[in-house]
This record gives sequence, structure tokens and C-alpha cells, in this order.
Amino acid sequence: MKMNRIEEKVWEALRKVKDPEPKVSMVDAGLIKKVEGRDEGIVTVKFTLTTPFALTLIYWP
Repeated sequence: MKMNRIEEKVWEALRKVKDPEPKVSMVDAGLIKKVEGRDEGIVTVKFTLTTPFALTLIYWP
């Protein structure tokens, strides 16, 4: 499936996001499963967490 421009930019940005444990990008670690970008700027990223505690950190106030 061909990526649109928004999806390409999101993948590019995600390559710069490092997982703190293995110190590699989330893309290189295979944690990003899917990126969906729509023309109106809405993006959905499906990914795998490396630890069950990571989910609580996402919602930390």
C-alpha cells in the first residue's frame, strides 16, 4: 500500500523517537505497527509497548 505524504512525515518523525531501554528508534525496534494519516491531518499510530508500565506513563499528569 502506498503511503500518503502525511504518513511519510509521521514515519520520518517516529524514526527519531528512541525507546529508552534498548536506545534504538521505535521504528527500528519494530514497535510501530501501523500509521494511518488522513488529509484533514488526523493521524492514528498503532504500536507495541515494551513494558506493561509504559501505558501508565502515557497518562501521567
